[in-house]
Amino acid sequence: MFFAFRFINKEDYTPLYLWGSSALQVGLAFLLLYISHRFMIVKERSLLPAFFNLLFVAANQNSFADIIGSSVAMAIALCFVFLFSSYKNEEAKVESLNIGILVGLASLYFPTAIMLLPLFWIGMYMMKSLNIKTFLANITGLIVVCSFVFTWSIYNNHNVFSDKVSELSKAFDFQFLEFGLKNYIMIGVLALILSLEGFNVFMSGLSEKVQTKTILNYLYLFAVVVIILSITMSQINSQWNLICFIPLSYLFAHYFTFYDKKINSWLFFLCIAMLIGLYWL
Repeated sequence: MFFAFRFINKEDYTPLYLWGSSALQVGLAFLLLYISHRFMIVKERSLLPAFFNLLFVAANQNSFADIIGSSVAMAIALCFVFLFSSYKNEEAKVESLNIGILVGLASLYFPTAIMLLPLFWIGMYMMKSLNIKTFLANITGLIVVCSFVFTWSIYNNHNVFSDKVSELSKAFDFQFLEFGLKNYIMIGVLALILSLEGFNVFMSGLSEKVQTKTILNYLYLFAVVVIILSITMSQINSQWNLICFIPLSYLFAHYFTFYDKKINSWLFFLCIAMLIGLYWL
């Protein structure tokens, strides 16, 4: 279904950007499974995180050939690996450095990705690994990327920083998403599942490990912030969507795996049907 949706009605199947973005998105789905299994985000070693991620992408035609957004999403997912690895590790300087480097690299292709850095600082605080050492290591990672870009700019006599700052400033010309039928359906489905999952994570006594609950809380916060950015910066909506699909995949997978009730089974199939139906709208 993931490949069928993107190649339907296509007369030319050879564009490298189309195959490249598809390969990155499939690779990201496998990475999400690895993260889920390693940090026990979803019980029973479920395949649902990968399934929902590919389903979200398949329902969003704007992301099919978005190789930049797919690359940035891959970088952000790798940041999650290092962030979750730093849980209760006050000496997680290497992990923090790697997060800074990855966010810096992502910002070269998608300048507004730099806005996610404070979210990772919040994540480090929630993982109980934020201190002056890890914070400085994180900033150092960003400086390392900037140093290479600065050197390259001098060597090629081209100011890359001014280009990126210009792109970043344009992103702040807020263009709110125009709400058509498709947007209302998507937001309605997301709001319903996120509300149910949020209630279960924050309000009820889950029989989860403390680490797992902390990760779910952070993913919930991350998803809400990126959804707001996606709505208010609709001119770069595709990239934000690909990033947002990462935490949403885990939250949806956790909800439908943890709560095995008949009504949730119906909601699961309704959710899939609505996401598939979005492709045709």
